[in-house]
Amino acid sequence: MNVIDLPSGTAPDALRFEHFPTRWQAVLWRNWNLIAPERIAAVLRAPMENIEKAAAELGLVCDDAELQLWSERGFLTIIRRNWELLPYEQLLELLDWPPEKLAFVLKEDDFMWVKMGRLKPRCETVYYTSLSSEERRQTAEIKKLIDEKFSSLPEKTDRPFSFLQRYGHNKIVPPRNDFDLKLICPPSGQNYHRLSR
Repeated sequence: MNVIDLPSGTAPDALRFEHFPTRWQAVLWRNWNLIAPERIAAVLRAPMENIEKAAAELGLVCDDAELQLWSERGFLTIIRRNWELLPYEQLLELLDWPPEKLAFVLKEDDFMWVKMGRLKPRCETVYYTSLSSEERRQTAEIKKLIDEKFSSLPEKTDRPFSFLQRYGHNKIVPPRNDFDLKLICPPSGQNYHRLSR
């Protein structure tokens, strides 16, 4: 299967992300702490040190404790976050998937293709570029806003995927095949729902 075989629907123009000075900063923002910085750098065709510096300039803090869990269990979120930002080629590179896997997920996993509107917006390739002086000024404003509004958040917050440990599901058991059944049981064991993968 090739990228060109992935579904596109009516392929309208992608949304614009005018709240960021550049489109590549939106990619960085939406994937920070979900995707390894090295992979983000590779997708954006940027040196690693430039990506780390750009993240700091946006006020992003590195916290890579759940990267593997995002890759294994949070990939639908990653797809949603990048649907209007990246073309299929870069989305596949970000996920480190072949086209066949994405095609399967879109068709079989949680009605993803339907939930995405049965269309893939036309996205231009996004690459890192140096910031202009105006883009630097706008970036500094974003960081200032982050520092002012989010630096005083309470310390005790739930970590992503903390429910896995809280409810005793801390081991990832791969399905036997693509159509293996999953069970969700409340702690009391009163009822259960069968979910197909």
